Amino acid sequence: MTANLDELLARARQHDPEVAFALAELIEGAIAVPDRRISAAFRLKRRGGVSEHRATLISERDQALRALARLLYDDLPPAERARSILCKARRYFAATHSADDGNCPERALLQRIARTGIPLPGMRHLRRILSDFSDSQV
Repeated sequence: MTANLDELLARARQHDPEVAFALAELIEGAIAVPDRRISAAFRLKRRGGVSEHRATLISERDQALRALARLLYDDLPPAERARSILCKARRYFAATHSADDGNCPERALLQRIARTGIPLPGMRHLRRILSDFSDSQV
């Protein structure tokens, strides 16, 4: 919204009547509720939701979880697949790992999941993540 507001101000300075009207509407809406902060009144910041950075980390974690499912548990039913992955990941995270084992694809995926810093999903959420694991690309 900041870019839009900056653009509105620039065009208003050029005496654009439509933009002047839009700015007036925005200001009227902002002062209609005087207890709001300026950033909320002018919608300068996004409210709620997941930040772009966190969404990227979640996506990376989910891709690694799908790859782990493909690598180790391709033949298991969905519920057992999710349970096995959570069990393995929790054991891995509980242990201390100082050395990178680049030769083991399983460890590389577990490290990739851990590096995101995003907590492991619950059982139902993991089942939903893995539900389309055969279609996903890693």
